[in-house]
Amino acid sequence: MCGTLYTTDTAAAVNNFFPIVVSGLGFGTNKTYGLTAPPFLLCVLCMLANGFHSDKKQEGFLHIALPLTVTVLANIIAVATLNVGARLWTAYTYYDEPRYVAAFAVNFGAAVIAIGMATTTFLYLRRQNAKLDRGGSLGKSGPTAIQQASGFRYIL
Repeated sequence: MCGTLYTTDTAAAVNNFFPIVVSGLGFGTNKTYGLTAPPFLLCVLCMLANGFHSDKKQEGFLHIALPLTVTVLANIIAVATLNVGARLWTAYTYYDEPRYVAAFAVNFGAAVIAIGMATTTFLYLRRQNAKLDRGGSLGKSGPTAIQQASGFRYIL
């Protein structure tokens, strides 16, 4: 799970330099912040909705993997086209050079690795739940006997 978190943070590294790139397009400080704020506000709303829905459904894997899939697609679009409309969908308003291919490749790779790690965690926890269903013990690091008796299961 730590690896998933680390690679997810790496995949989102564009957040660290997005305002700098927008200001490089010749906008002043206030206009730059005005242009970069909407994607961040939309992100907050999406994260809250995703988190609440994940809690409601008691499911985590798809709520991690699907947003990362959108990240992968956004990175592909940002590198593959110079069309401003398509790039606005990815929240990257870079018009021409530099294309930031290396940066987007790292973000893309990190998102793919994060999806792989989330999938591995999902499969491992599903296997642990199956072991609990059969009445098996998960050892010292697993749930206690009291937790097992009360129906403890890992949320997938």
